[in-house]
Amino acid sequence: METGRRNRRRYCGQILLVTAGRGYYQEWGKEAQELHPGDVVNIPAGVKHWHGTAPDSWFAHLAVEVPGEETSNEWLEPVSDEEWKAEIIMAMMARGCGFLQRCLPDRHMPKGASGFSP
Repeated sequence: METGRRNRRRYCGQILLVTAGRGYYQEWGKEAQELHPGDVVNIPAGVKHWHGTAPDSWFAHLAVEVPGEETSNEWLEPVSDEEWKAEIIMAMMARGCGFLQRCLPDRHMPKGASGFSP
């Protein structure tokens, strides 16, 4: 995936194998998780989620759909730029990323967030 890209939210049973770059995975109602090469994410069927790049990195992965009874692949609503940026900022704050400018360039920050530090 090119920098700044992510997929739509979706339901499906899936295993993500991160091969290169840096990205994020977020389950509905939970904090986004930063992903690095070698990470494996097991996504049970029926879990609403999205995954995509970090704002300053491309992201390569293999996504394997897990077969099973009563499983489906249902594409849902897109993740807006604002939602994507907010989820990533929350994840960075949770991992103790000092000043956000060191972790996320200003051009990727939501309006009014410049200069904010956790």
